[in-house]
Amino acid sequence: MNVKYKPIEMGQIINDMCVIGDFRDEKNNRRMLKCRCNKCGRVKDISESDFRKNPGSTIHTSVCGRSIKIKDDKFKAVWSQMKGRIYNENNSSYGLYGAKNISTDYDAYVDFFDDMYLKYQEAKQAYPNQKISIDRIDYNKGYVRGNLIWVPFATLVRRQNDSMKFLALSPEGKLYLSNNQTMFAQRHGFDARYISACLHYAQNSAMGWKFASVNPVFEYQYDNDSSIIKEFYY
Repeated sequence: MNVKYKPIEMGQIINDMCVIGDFRDEKNNRRMLKCRCNKCGRVKDISESDFRKNPGSTIHTSVCGRSIKIKDDKFKAVWSQMKGRIYNENNSSYGLYGAKNISTDYDAYVDFFDDMYLKYQEAKQAYPNQKISIDRIDYNKGYVRGNLIWVPFATLVRRQNDSMKFLALSPEGKLYLSNNQTMFAQRHGFDARYISACLHYAQNSAMGWKFASVNPVFEYQYDNDSSIIKEFYY
């Protein structure tokens, strides 16, 4: 039984692509479709035969990212590492990100490239000879549009240290739960570097104080513990 051929028409939408025009590729004797991506607005020329052979490939992530060629592998590595922290349960940082429901708008590399590559180049020029890392402006939000910034790695570490919760046992035996090393140290009269050194196992105690990191997975157990003094800074 012969099935009557039905050409793809103008305005037809296939996955993320909307057909807005067509022309003949005389060299290869095939009909080409000019398509606009409904997600990013890029216009791409796709052969009608490719549409028919593999319609699943006519999506934003595969079609629109084909022309992205950059020599800076470090930029793409930032995107890959970001996704690893969010989606890979075997990632050492998953407990601080994916397990805490941190999300991202950048599952597709092409979206991350469009929004962040120019800003990445500007940051490298602003901070020459420094490792550049991506950070969230508001740690209560995920890796989403409008909440990302490029910073020197040293600044990233300092900001993260000042946002991660930790336990502090005073020389008098009082137990504190806090989320800002800098502010906590200032309030209690010592250098914040002592907290960081203890949390990173460089030393066991400092000035009679002892400090321990808080595993975010088990953080809930401290919420209703009246013996712990909550000292948070927002």
